[in-house]
Amino acid sequence: KLDVQAKNVHGKEDTLFTVQIDFALPERYDMTYKDKDNKEKRPMIIHRSSTGATERVIAHILEGTQGNLPTWLSPVQVCVLSFTDRNVKAARMVLEKIRQENIRVKSDFDSTTVSDKVRNAEVMKIPYIITIGDREEREGTIAIRKRGSNKLGSQKLDDFIKNIRKEIQERS
Repeated sequence: KLDVQAKNVHGKEDTLFTVQIDFALPERYDMTYKDKDNKEKRPMIIHRSSTGATERVIAHILEGTQGNLPTWLSPVQVCVLSFTDRNVKAARMVLEKIRQENIRVKSDFDSTTVSDKVRNAEVMKIPYIITIGDREEREGTIAIRKRGSNKLGSQKLDDFIKNIRKEIQERS
């Protein structure tokens, strides 16, 4: 039997994957096969935990990162928010340009406060939050907040796309 163990965030060992050779079941069920010389042989059964292993690996990653997945692994990499209803058209254009670059993006154009929209995106642990307001529309920029930081930076959309694509490719 081969077990791959990993410690979880609480220091307890969990089994991520198991492969086991079983000699007992073929004997119990009198299983045989004929080899290339037409002689009867007893097979070995190999058990593996592929489905459970996937779940355990994902659980291990989520526990270890506390849900703050790196950008390349995050199901949603960017969330685009509109500051007000009048900024929705510009925000939709930003959303589409990011989507065309095969970056996983979602939007929140609801008629709620920006702080509510940001809080919702932070709860979802989205790595980048982009806000489009009047100033961003006027200056042709986007306001960016990286997960875990209260600082908003301003950048040209093309520069942001270039930087995030590099981050995703390098898996940094």
